[in-house]
Amino acid sequence: MDSPAPRIGLTKVLVGWSPIRAWATLGAVFVLIQAWIYGSWLVTGQAHIVTPVGPDRPPAWNIVVLRGFELLVVVILIVFAIRIVRQYRREHQLGADAVFACALLLTAWQDPLVNFVGPTLSLNSHMVSVSSWAAATPGWIDSCRGHGPESIFQVTLGYLVFVYIIVGLGRLFRLLERRWHGLSRRTLNVIALAITSVVIVALVNVSVWLELAAYPAAIPNLSFWTGTRYQFPIYHEIFYALWVGALAVLYFRRSADGLTTVERGLDALRPRFRAVPRILAVAGCTNLLLLPWVVVSAASSAFQSPTPGIPSYLLGNCASVIMP
Repeated sequence: MDSPAPRIGLTKVLVGWSPIRAWATLGAVFVLIQAWIYGSWLVTGQAHIVTPVGPDRPPAWNIVVLRGFELLVVVILIVFAIRIVRQYRREHQLGADAVFACALLLTAWQDPLVNFVGPTLSLNSHMVSVSSWAAATPGWIDSCRGHGPESIFQVTLGYLVFVYIIVGLGRLFRLLERRWHGLSRRTLNVIALAITSVVIVALVNVSVWLELAAYPAAIPNLSFWTGTRYQFPIYHEIFYALWVGALAVLYFRRSADGLTTVERGLDALRPRFRAVPRILAVAGCTNLLLLPWVVVSAASSAFQSPTPGIPSYLLGNCASVIMP
């Protein structure tokens, strides 16, 4: 009897390349798009520090929360940097944590694209922020958030905090696998996605109640606390939660040598040339998986209704457009 044919990865079937080569190429495409947008943003003079606008001032407790949040992010980043350096000295190569951190930094550019058609998500303008690079995106439609604030700590450096969430969830999934070793891999993946969705939706909801961000427009029947400054469109964040969940599963399903599915085939490269392809491969995956959130959020703008009563400091430069 003939032995069964060896299994070939889907990526290799589709493009005739190893996964690392295919995903790294996709990652390079996303990086070029990001570089184009950032370059246009800088060259055209749209990049600048944002000064809060609007008649409303945040209460004292909110300023304390904002400064505390920014300080927390800085502390987390310092601890994370120490962890990465120690990991590199121990392994003499970039660890999975560092690869994911770099990949997420190369994905943060997509965050304001949810406002491509109209204002969907706005950040508190009293955080340390720069003007949005979104208006430099080719085909940009919305005239509001394209010039609004992008928090340095929440939109850019804040994406690095996701590494801790992903690593923590990956360890949790490992414990679940050991406890319920009889469950299939598919079932464990579904459980992992469900747990991640609950965690991320809860965290984002807390950020809204702490007035770090707001949803100035939403689909009423698909949102919680509709018509208030704390309204929370569940259709918006469920895709975001699934994105983080998918990355946690990707991290969790690493091979014995610490490589994810998209990094397979790395052994064909010399050790000193492996860091950049690894980062690009994971960045290709993180960018591709985030696109559904961007598309759904942007498309939902056509069905959303503006919400009156949201303070101007939660609307940035969108106040004159959204406030009745």
